[in-house]
Amino acid sequence: MTIRRSLYPFATERSRALLGCSLGLPLLACVPDFDDDTSQIETQRVLAVHAEPAEPEPGEAVQLVALVASDEAKSPATLSWSLCTARRSPTEAGPVAQRCVTDFGSQTEALSPIGEGASVDLTIPSDSCRRFGPLPPPVEGEETVSGQPAAPDQTGGYYQPLILGFSGDSTEPTLGSVRLLCGGANVPQEEIVKFNSGYRPNQNPEVADVSAVLVDDEEDRETLDWEDGIVAGSTVEWTIHWAECPEQAECGDGLCTAGENATVCADDCRTEPVLGCTGAEQYLLADPVSKTTIEQREVIEVSWYATGGTFDLSTTDNDDVVTESNNRWVAPREPGEVQLWFVVRDSRRGTTWENVTVNVVAE
Repeated sequence: MTIRRSLYPFATERSRALLGCSLGLPLLACVPDFDDDTSQIETQRVLAVHAEPAEPEPGEAVQLVALVASDEAKSPATLSWSLCTARRSPTEAGPVAQRCVTDFGSQTEALSPIGEGASVDLTIPSDSCRRFGPLPPPVEGEETVSGQPAAPDQTGGYYQPLILGFSGDSTEPTLGSVRLLCGGANVPQEEIVKFNSGYRPNQNPEVADVSAVLVDDEEDRETLDWEDGIVAGSTVEWTIHWAECPEQAECGDGLCTAGENATVCADDCRTEPVLGCTGAEQYLLADPVSKTTIEQREVIEVSWYATGGTFDLSTTDNDDVVTESNNRWVAPREPGEVQLWFVVRDSRRGTTWENVTVNVVAE
């Protein structure tokens, strides 16, 4: 297990610090205290956004669900969603146009309201791949939107920005995104044909299982049934498990994976719905360096959060051939109920999560 920088498409070290103290990705006007433990939930926060499907194309309907965590007993404030429709200018710092953040909550041409609540429905704008993808910028009126086509992230992805915030909350809004299916770019035409015929849209990961081991005594590791309670001050190793994905496409295995399509593998790719693997998938990358289409494998990253106790690491990621990630958590010294959230993301920003409630009991 290793610690690496975030896989979030917009998150440089600077932008992680700038993006709003949630999602593990604080937002533009926030100056974080680097002594803070980002895994500690002390206020209401948006930890993640799940899109289904994970990689829609322009004009496609998608459902968005937010993971909102809080250590407060009161009902959470209403969550408002907006699309950022403004392109970031070449001279602007940060991952998105700053006016999408500063104008949030007001009527502005930079934002398009989506709705309110923990989940909303969205139809991806028809010009998203022009505004935020590899296609020439759109024309508005008689003028072309300024700027060059967007550059992809390291997985070849392009993203429609989202802005989320709580009503009546003075904290900065949160930045989310939806990965866009925009087709190949930055390689010769013959490679684009290869990419487009074999690229499979991302499948969100799924948590197959959560397990826990009591490790107070390293030589006597005991499998733990946390529903029976966890003794205050105990050290618990949590493990998140996910599916093992095939390393090579195999027609007839029920999964439509990298290199397959409805022509060469109808059995897998003409099902309804079309299924990909829910672990670390193989995917095609139109590589702008080599100018060829190459095959890559996703890495799975897990972010760990709790309303009490402490994790060894706030984020873990793993070698691409493993199917689990683990992290140690020391339970609080005081008895009480603790909420834990495990947010699982793949390299292409497919996202899911698991919530566990534990009862910490006196020694």
